[in-house]
Amino acid sequence: MKKILSVFLVVLFLAAVFAFPVLAQAELPPADVVAPPVFDWAKISGALTDLLTAFLIPAAAFAARWMFAKGNVEYNKLSEAQKDAFRNFLTIAVYATEQMNLKGAIGNKLSYVISIAGKWLEQRKLYLPLEEIELEIEAIVASEFNMGKILAPKADAPRISELE
Repeated sequence: MKKILSVFLVVLFLAAVFAFPVLAQAELPPADVVAPPVFDWAKISGALTDLLTAFLIPAAAFAARWMFAKGNVEYNKLSEAQKDAFRNFLTIAVYATEQMNLKGAIGNKLSYVISIAGKWLEQRKLYLPLEEIELEIEAIVASEFNMGKILAPKADAPRISELE
C-alpha cells in the first residue's frame, strides 16, 4: 500500500508541475478593453482534465493489477474434492519419502515432500500457499507416524491399579 501511495504522490506532483502552468499562460488584455472574467474556465477545465487523466490512468492500472491477482488466487482455490485428493497424494508422498529416507536416498524429508507437492499442484494448475502445504504435511506426519507416541502412556506415570 505504501508503494502505491508513493507512486500516486509522484504522479500528482508531476501533474501539478506540468498541468498547472497552463493556467498561467493567459495574456494580459489591452488597457482600453473591459477586464475579462477573473477565471478562464476553459483553461481551468483543461488543467483539471490533465490532472485527472494523470491520476486516473495509473489508478486504473493498479486497480486492474490488484483485481487480476485477487481473482487469480480466488479462482485457484482448491475445492473440497481437490483438497481430499491432495491430502491423499501427500499421505502417499510422506510414506514414500520415509522409505526413501530409510534407504538414504534423500536428505531433507520436508523439502522433498514440498517439492513433490509443488509439482503435483503445478501439473493441475492449482494454487496453495507454502504454509498450508507445510501444515498439511505436519498433520499427516503427526497422524500417521506420531499418534502412537502421543497416545502411549508414559512409563513413569502411575497406573490406576497402583493408586488403589
